Amino acid sequence: MSDNDPAEQAHLLSLAAARASRQPFFMASALEAFRQATDTDEAGLATRLEIETSKLSRLALCRRPTPAESQSFGREVQAIAEKFGIAPAKLANLLRQVASYEADKTARPIGLMAARDYSEDEAESETTESSNETQEP
Repeated sequence: MSDNDPAEQAHLLSLAAARASRQPFFMASALEAFRQATDTDEAGLATRLEIETSKLSRLALCRRPTPAESQSFGREVQAIAEKFGIAPAKLANLLRQVASYEADKTARPIGLMAARDYSEDEAESETTESSNETQEP
């Protein structure tokens, strides 16, 4: 294949984007996190951002903007949005959702774990108690 073969270039970009999805530095990590959290495929992601699916690999290889609470977030989102013809608000919202998903994922749900453990223990003891009650006259 030649250097100008669009199919080969698209394939190589796709491979690079897949590899970049494991690096939080790249937009690929945010796009992949969004896809997993929302059970969305590439076409659905492209539709949400209102861009062509073919642009996703190049978008994925951009540097991910700094966290939403930083002063440069808006400028960085604006620059990426302009480059790919994405509405800045759509991209910013997607990145904020991803930050929320990632925060939830790293937060340890102690209360939920305790409730689940309690429920399992409670269910086991209730099963034992109810079988003992039905055997006694």
